[in-house]
Amino acid sequence: MRYSKSLCRLACLAAFLPLIGSAIPAHALSITFSGQNPITIRDTDPGQMPGVITLGLMTEQGYGVTGKLVSTTSATQSAVTLQGFHATYLQGAPGGLVTVTFQETFAGPAPSPPVTAIESISAVFQNDYGSNQIGGFNSLLEGSFVGATFINPIMSSGNNGPIQFNPPFGNFSAIIDGHGPAQIAMGGPPWTLEGSFMFALSPRVAGVAGFPGDSLVYTQDIRITVPAPASVTLVLLSLALFLLRAWRETNRGRVNSN
Repeated sequence: MRYSKSLCRLACLAAFLPLIGSAIPAHALSITFSGQNPITIRDTDPGQMPGVITLGLMTEQGYGVTGKLVSTTSATQSAVTLQGFHATYLQGAPGGLVTVTFQETFAGPAPSPPVTAIESISAVFQNDYGSNQIGGFNSLLEGSFVGATFINPIMSSGNNGPIQFNPPFGNFSAIIDGHGPAQIAMGGPPWTLEGSFMFALSPRVAGVAGFPGDSLVYTQDIRITVPAPASVTLVLLSLALFLLRAWRETNRGRVNSN
């Protein structure tokens, strides 16, 4: 009886072993806004949730910021996504360049490298009051990393390096782009995914009082993918079936002997 129970336990363990290789967030999700007194928010801070950071702050440069940073994971994929990031130039703000850096460390996924890394972004410079008269001095420079490895190349242009975008005066200006796919052979596990972007916003057009300036609506998604270890899974499944069959044979013999 003990022997049959042990076989059953081994069969259950073998059946679930493929799930053990799933990526596990280390709950080290963080986002930092540059300045003389940098602002860093972690998912371990009061009011936050593991793997999720909800934003609502004003930076030193005078930009009002909202949005959400989320990390997700599965057996074959890990991702960090900055969702619905919205920065607005507030009235009377000093302005200037701000660097935003966010990252999460995952304790997987298995097996070892390489992994396939890809990043996508969406950026829109606009005016929150229905006018297309943006200031013209808005700028954006962004990139994504797996560990210390920069994800190359740029998807649309094919040029290596970060995307730099300076919209023309007087228009709504948007960009959809990204980096990858790229094979990353070094850096994990564990894997640290990091996104970084610098932006500056323009104040309200001269002569229009009572309104703040331009805003940036931005998303950035970084993910790594590992092909499912099919051969390992097949071996484990075969082992599980073998053990289950042995357990049944043992039970059948015990019933017949009774």
